[in-house]
Amino acid sequence: MKSNEFINEAFTNPYPLKNLNRNVTFDISDTRKGTGAQAEWTTVDGVKYQAHAYRVGMTKAQRDKKKAIRRARQDKIDKGFKPVRRIPRLGGISVSKGGMWEVHFESVKTYNTALIKGEERSSDITGTGDAFRVFATMFEFIKYIVVAAQPDIISIKSKTIEASRVDLYNALAKRYAGQIGYKVVKTITGQHLTRIELRKI
Repeated sequence: MKSNEFINEAFTNPYPLKNLNRNVTFDISDTRKGTGAQAEWTTVDGVKYQAHAYRVGMTKAQRDKKKAIRRARQDKIDKGFKPVRRIPRLGGISVSKGGMWEVHFESVKTYNTALIKGEERSSDITGTGDAFRVFATMFEFIKYIVVAAQPDIISIKSKTIEASRVDLYNALAKRYAGQIGYKVVKTITGQHLTRIELRKI
């Protein structure tokens, strides 16, 4: 099988997402919580992956629009109009449209032997022998976020690995992003984390 055919097969045959939960609360910082979604899947090699995503904020255009609405409301108050109090909608990610969403994924290796018990987590998809299919499955999770929340920006974060593998991830992201209405606008590789940023076309 040619490499191009192998990649196409991997992307058309992602692993099924399990335990998909669209109403999870994450601690984004010490003072702020965010509602998002999470899911998991297991590869043919028995490696379990977990992915989670949450809305981290508004884009500049959304902030500017919010400021304009506040100014217009204040102008009405200054002219003597009494503002109408609005009750916020509650619920899962379906009420948080647009903005910037952050996506993390990690492998979870479980040890249960006489010598080692516990879990080892790594946000790296190398070493599984199944990198293309794992990446395709992660994008299935992202597709779910796109349908539910319509993010303006999606930031995918993973552990920084060798440059050739980062280039591969970037190429795969560019290939798949267009299929869900996004494009890769930047890839930032730091000492510990690599971030691939997608923006809505």
